[in-house]
Amino acid sequence: MAVAILGALQLVYDFGRQARDHQTLQRDYYSLLADIESKIEPDENQCAEWWSKMIRITGDEPPVLRALDAKAYNDAIGATGAFDMSERLRIPLWHRLVGGFFAFEGYHYKKVSEDQEPS
Repeated sequence: MAVAILGALQLVYDFGRQARDHQTLQRDYYSLLADIESKIEPDENQCAEWWSKMIRITGDEPPVLRALDAKAYNDAIGATGAFDMSERLRIPLWHRLVGGFFAFEGYHYKKVSEDQEPS
C-alpha cells in the first residue's frame, strides 16, 4: 500500500523533475556569477547583458511559495536574535498547512507590529 501511495505521489509531483530544475537553475546562476566575476571593470553594455541573462534565468523559475518564504523570514529573524519579535510576519493557519503547495499570490503578510498599530 505504501509503495502504491509513494508511486502515485511521484507521478503527481514528479520529485525528480523538481530536483533537476533546481540543479539547472543553480548551474545557470553560477555560470552568470562566474561571467560577472571575470570582469574587473565591466562597462554598461556588459552589465546590461548580465541583467538580461539573469531575467531569462528567472523566467524559468517555478512560482514562489510565499507562505514558505514568510516562514523562512520568521525563522531567520528568530535565529539572528537581532530583531524585535514584532517584526515577524503573521502567517494564517491555512497558509501554514498548505503553503508548500499553493503560491498565495497577492496575499500581503502583515508584520506583528502592523497589527498592533492603531488604525
